[in-house]
Amino acid sequence: MSERENASNLQAQPLAANADWQRLQQQRAYLERQLAERVQLEQQLRELYGCLAACASPEDLQEQLERCRGLLARIFTAEGRAKRLPLQTSLLELDWERYGIDIAAYVAAEESLVAQCPPGTLD
Repeated sequence: MSERENASNLQAQPLAANADWQRLQQQRAYLERQLAERVQLEQQLRELYGCLAACASPEDLQEQLERCRGLLARIFTAEGRAKRLPLQTSLLELDWERYGIDIAAYVAAEESLVAQCPPGTLD
């Protein structure tokens, strides 16, 4: 089957029925959840730093830590969860040539994408 016929067949299928599309959507949802969790953790850490930055003595620090007990619990819970469930770093492998796309040439043409690739990926 030629590239053109293959592309026509793929375009005739509903996108939602495409297994590769479903895998990409799952990966996207996972990464969006991870990003939201990390943003929330960063906000909590900034809030904690703001509370502790004004401490002038060990007694002030102890009082602030006691006042921030709930915030500390949320931070430690988030960090514990991150350690138990590390970020999935495996790359999603798709047969892009099936879609008539030379992914290596596409990425190599975009400097911003090349900078994001781990060393040795494009070799």
